[in-house]
Amino acid sequence: MSVYALCNVAEAFKPLQVISASTQLATSGSTGPDGDQSALRAMLDMIPGLQQYLVGGFDPSELQSKLKEGFESARSEDSKTIKKAIPTWLVPDGSPIPSDLAEKMTRGFRNDVTGALLCPVCKDWSDAATRAALRDAEGYNDIRSQELRKGWPTFIYAEREYDPAMPWKGLFRGSLLLKGFRHVFFGPSAVFLDKGNRSRRSGNAALNGMKKVTPASIAYIAAQVKFCLSSERTRLGKGASGDFKQFYTLAWNLLTDVAEKENVDDLLVWWNREMMFHGEPVPFEGSPLSQIRKHHAKRNAEQDMTAGPSES
Repeated sequence: MSVYALCNVAEAFKPLQVISASTQLATSGSTGPDGDQSALRAMLDMIPGLQQYLVGGFDPSELQSKLKEGFESARSEDSKTIKKAIPTWLVPDGSPIPSDLAEKMTRGFRNDVTGALLCPVCKDWSDAATRAALRDAEGYNDIRSQELRKGWPTFIYAEREYDPAMPWKGLFRGSLLLKGFRHVFFGPSAVFLDKGNRSRRSGNAALNGMKKVTPASIAYIAAQVKFCLSSERTRLGKGASGDFKQFYTLAWNLLTDVAEKENVDDLLVWWNREMMFHGEPVPFEGSPLSQIRKHHAKRNAEQDMTAGPSES
């Protein structure tokens, strides 16, 4: 889910069954991101011998079936656990959970709490006419209903605040996204831990091969949280629902758009800091760490000079 949650395994495998993997992977992405091909490259890295298997003329149908089943099972399990946990994220600690939050069928726009979170940021939830229109359109997928729901939902913005003059400000930094990410990738018990304790939790994700937050993982969690706030009953196992696919694709396309690289890079730095994923530290000039490394390099150079040329 950290590469591309809607991967079509059969489509991803096709290029390697037609031409050599090295040619395909060298050219993939030259005209922009492709979800299935991104997933393929990740699978080739994670599964030893997969490339040789696929280009060797073997029938991949059984492997495709198992991978597809695994993707659907993971997606379904994530939605099931988030759906159950999300009411505890919405009420003050220790407070009883209202019955209309406990049941998914009574969430969505007809619920005042989840409705405010799902309301598009370009609309005013406090306006009675807006609330009525969104509630009337809920459950329908015609053009008018889609138009009413168009726009990023309020919950994906930090502090649930949207600035039309600065649309990237706070985007994909909402608190529910952070909770959802910790829940899925670190475990439910990590959701409410403070940063000091969470620093030990990043190891759980690393054990599963995840060493940083990716655009796809942000889009995936945003789509899962949106689905679990809604009253939609469709399970995300046997094929994702249309709304889930549409929202995930919209988010994924924005977060992998090369034209938005500066904004996305800034977003990923923020996310990795929040999730306590650390890369190799780069010491700034004049810092104690940079001075230590300089002294170390100087000492090594002096030792090399003292030792002189090695005898053959």
